[in-house]
Amino acid sequence: MFSVNRFHLLLSRFKLYHTLIMSDNMSIDIGGMRKKYKRKDETFTEKDLVCKEPIGQFKMWFDKACNISNIEEANAMCLATSSK
Repeated sequence: MFSVNRFHLLLSRFKLYHTLIMSDNMSIDIGGMRKKYKRKDETFTEKDLVCKEPIGQFKMWFDKACNISNIEEANAMCLATSSK
């Protein structure tokens, strides 16, 4: 786990890197680095939800993850949100 000081150090390094890159008017195209994980027919859609309410859906996912033996830390996660 990061300490607050370590976080601030990393943040300042990122800001310095970002300033150096932007000062040269360089643009970096990272689109080609994107890894495609699923085919379109394998993607997750709203019809795949067990519960339309987000807390209920999360509980279902979390309970399932807790019961899978090769998931060592079901509580380790990344949360992302989006809007239409």
